[in-house]
Amino acid sequence: MRSSIVEHWRKLAGPVHPLDEPFFERFRHNFNLDYPPPAYIGDIESAPVVLLEAHGGYGEEVTPAEFADPGTAAMYLRRLYDPGPVVAEKVAPYYGERNYADLIASGVLALVNAVAYRTPDMSKEASNRKLVERLPSTAVHRTWLKSELLSQVARGERLVVANRSGLWDLQRSGDPVPGLVFTPNPRMSDLDRGTLEYVHNWLTKKCWVR
Repeated sequence: MRSSIVEHWRKLAGPVHPLDEPFFERFRHNFNLDYPPPAYIGDIESAPVVLLEAHGGYGEEVTPAEFADPGTAAMYLRRLYDPGPVVAEKVAPYYGERNYADLIASGVLALVNAVAYRTPDMSKEASNRKLVERLPSTAVHRTWLKSELLSQVARGERLVVANRSGLWDLQRSGDPVPGLVFTPNPRMSDLDRGTLEYVHNWLTKKCWVR
């Protein structure tokens, strides 16, 4: 049985989910909608570790170059329809440069963005926040986290690493939740050494072998 997040994105046929289209038309924003959205990267269905990020990035030179091959967009859609372990630099070069890229490729870590779409900077357009708070896809991601993923965390089946938590409506303060860890510096592109070691130790303790 597929998770709600994958079922949602299996309805995507182009760069924008049909439920999101009216909101992009209504609200001013600086999202680039020319390319398929990086809703998640890796085996989101069964990877034992899930890394929470904020949104897809966009670079005026980097992103078009990433999709220069006409088959890349179709490959991206296939990865959304049927997620699994991937060599990150082939599906998304940005993530292939991260210090957790080998974990994505081995299938033990998946990355998911609260907002699937690409923007160079969320904060540069004030209406971006109004938009994302209304996007059906963002609501699907948050519901999946709180009703499905955190239930698996509570059973000790998965570990959630929250690098960017604001768009997920997660509070860094308050009582700790076993299996949910927050990185100390959300602005870092890589995982800090302490968090990366924690992930490896958790995987070892769980005897997770792919």
